[in-house]
Amino acid sequence: ASTSTSTTAKSLNTPVGGGSAGTGGAFYTSSRLIPTTADVIFPYSAVGKLFFTIPAGIPGRSPGDYMCSAAVVRQRVIITAGHCVHAGRGGQAGYFTKFRFVPALRQTLYPFGAFDGTSALAPDAWLTSNGTVPNAADYALIVVRDVGNKTVGATVGTLGYATSALFPNHIHQIGYPCNIDSCRLMHQVAAATFSLRSQQNNVEFGTNMRSGASGAPLIQNLGVSGSISDAAVPIIQPNANFIVGVTSYGYASLSPKLGGASVFDARLDSLINRVCNAAVGNC
Repeated sequence: ASTSTSTTAKSLNTPVGGGSAGTGGAFYTSSRLIPTTADVIFPYSAVGKLFFTIPAGIPGRSPGDYMCSAAVVRQRVIITAGHCVHAGRGGQAGYFTKFRFVPALRQTLYPFGAFDGTSALAPDAWLTSNGTVPNAADYALIVVRDVGNKTVGATVGTLGYATSALFPNHIHQIGYPCNIDSCRLMHQVAAATFSLRSQQNNVEFGTNMRSGASGAPLIQNLGVSGSISDAAVPIIQPNANFIVGVTSYGYASLSPKLGGASVFDARLDSLINRVCNAAVGNC
């Protein structure tokens, strides 16, 4: 027993190098959900895969079927990246079509079914962006149909959102990156937000998620709080399970291992108000 203790103590005090980081210098932890079936438990259940179609005739975009990540932010409303919804040019004709949100998709399983989009809304900053990132507001909302007379929010739960909260902060990025498990399993990265690009209203953070993670929510205070053992008093986590950004971009090079996101501001508040006022029960 004493030998084991001595060896352990020595190991704990032996430098072993840094954790995961790219040339961008931002550290992060990347993992499957443990267990993978945790995807059906809130708050993970409120995240899913978004399928959509880019129709022919949109300049600069190849027509076909695509996927992103998204999350439930109101009873019938999901949030994702603007570039997963609209080409950034062409006005109303620039919107994509056939949106389908599958919360907690795992391999080929649809544990909560699929929720089809009825309308989408992106801010002007993205609609006129020419599809360029970093962008001041690369996010969008999609209203989805009920399934079995239940809203998506009533089915899987809803996450909150907070403006002007992305930097400084610590976040969990949760989505379906196609460079990890072929975008067939929900994946998570934990990281502190790393750098503020104030001119573009963007923040960067360490991550190894790539294509498919666009639209993945960046969630602060993820999970369920414990309590102080001696007093059985709940530990208060302010604005727990609030989305403070959605994944917008990464770098073409594999080396930096950085992601970026627009900082939520009054433009998102305006979008939320518009979709909430569009129909009773949306929010």
